[in-house]
Amino acid sequence: MIEVKNLIAVSGVGGVLKIVVARKDGVIAEDVTTGSKNYYPQRSHTFSPFEAISVYTTTEAISLAEVFGLMLGKSETTPIPTEKSDNKTLRSYFFEILPEHDIDKVHISDIKKIIKWFNFMKANDLLKEAVAKIDETKVEEPIVENKVADETISEKTVAEKPTVEEVEVLK
Repeated sequence: MIEVKNLIAVSGVGGVLKIVVARKDGVIAEDVTTGSKNYYPQRSHTFSPFEAISVYTTTEAISLAEVFGLMLGKSETTPIPTEKSDNKTLRSYFFEILPEHDIDKVHISDIKKIIKWFNFMKANDLLKEAVAKIDETKVEEPIVENKVADETISEKTVAEKPTVEEVEVLK
């Protein structure tokens, strides 16, 4: 069984890797789809554990597991495009899933990676474990709906969000 805490993304390497051995100068990791193992030196690569990856929003960053939870929760009503879909489709989908994502910091390539990772996690039955981590890490707080610092969200605030077409013009 693959544990989510052992999954990493390595810069310059496509796909999802599982840490086999961590060394002070790099890692030996296994490609989970092919099973091939390789050494990745720290001087040439950046390692991003899946548990540490976050997505920028206009207020704060949210964890990749939370994004996966949103994608899973809306997968019946909002079909997930492939990572090879056109840019407008990918951005529209991400606005459906996470309307407050920061369009300046979350690039189309990031959305493609997230969709690819989500599909991998779903195919390998790892989504439940990844999404369960959300519940373990959240501290119970009282829920205040539609309030931001004791102010209700006004219609003007909602109307100020850019449309997908406006975003495409900006890019």
